Amino acid sequence: MIRVALATCAELPDLDSDDHVFVAALKARGVDVTLPVWDGPVAAFSKDAVDVTVIRSTWDYTTRREQFLQWADTVDATGRLLNPAAVVRWNTDKRYLQTLAKHRVATVPTVFLEQGSAARFVDVIKALPAGVSGYVLKPTIGAGSRDTISVRADDVAAAQAFLDDVQPREGVMVQPFLPGIAEGEVSMVFIDGRFSHAVNKRPKAGEFRSQPEFGSLVTRHVPTAAEVAVADAALHVTGGFLLYARVDLVPGLDGRPVVIELELTEPCLYLNWSDDAAGVLADAVIARSAARR
Repeated sequence: MIRVALATCAELPDLDSDDHVFVAALKARGVDVTLPVWDGPVAAFSKDAVDVTVIRSTWDYTTRREQFLQWADTVDATGRLLNPAAVVRWNTDKRYLQTLAKHRVATVPTVFLEQGSAARFVDVIKALPAGVSGYVLKPTIGAGSRDTISVRADDVAAAQAFLDDVQPREGVMVQPFLPGIAEGEVSMVFIDGRFSHAVNKRPKAGEFRSQPEFGSLVTRHVPTAAEVAVADAALHVTGGFLLYARVDLVPGLDGRPVVIELELTEPCLYLNWSDDAAGVLADAVIARSAARR
């Protein structure tokens, strides 16, 4: 029997609800599924306990990234972590956007500020496009819009207060506010290197955050040719065929799609918005598990 651990966190002992169909698909295929907490006993992820570990709802790692990376390295010492530890290390710091931009992938213009740099906001925005209505500020290591704010272009005091509060303890990224977010953020999901499905997450009125927990409307989406091209370009930079990937796109300042996030570590895969994605993902995990035995 193939044994699969789906790593989660203490706050979500049964995983995020979106993953329940994935668990059901694995069990229907005869897989022994466990749901260990990533920062619990490491024996739960050992080769004696499981054949492979899939990172799922480990969403509390952002304030303990080094501990999380050490865990990933330990689990992946024999190549049993999906996605691999090297991918996790690169993808859990949003400075990966710089790598994408260097490879000519369309991304949201971003300025990254190192922890403790004591930057002046009025100087920071000189490196960003002019004439925008506002800015979005957030930590470079984060998930679920943790410590994320949107400020008007003329509200320098609020932006500076955010920098003064956050920068002493972590790095910060600053981006122009993109009005196109009102049309929704498109999440394109790839399984085993192939496109699976996509959703559009339209923020509720007066909100700029697109996650469902902030009241967004999530609907199925058929990607445009332009969205497919940008997503393919982003994934080309990662190399190889990852078990799962999610490319998040928004309309840029010129209306064309740009990458706002490339989720390769622990993304919600919106499995409930696809008729067969959970089964496809389960089959991919089984194939990779069998190859590692």
